[in-house]
Amino acid sequence: MTQSQTDGDADRKQLSAFLIVDWNDETIRTRQTDPGTSLSPYELSLPVEIEVVVPRTETPTIQKRIEVPAVEVQEARAVEQEGYTDE
Repeated sequence: MTQSQTDGDADRKQLSAFLIVDWNDETIRTRQTDPGTSLSPYELSLPVEIEVVVPRTETPTIQKRIEVPAVEVQEARAVEQEGYTDE
């Protein structure tokens, strides 16, 4: 389960899950719901809660005007009309 919360200059998320450890196969997996009695005899269910804090940051906007000289545009169109080859 995930819960979100805004706290001043950061966003907080609370993640809840169950860590399933199979000590026979030496594997670990997660699931979001309580496995209840659906575990094998070799599996252990451990509840886990993780709080993630994501600070808010400003993302700058980059603005720039690009001007292409008319001569370059005309040359590019001439090459396009002739058919471009890589040779």
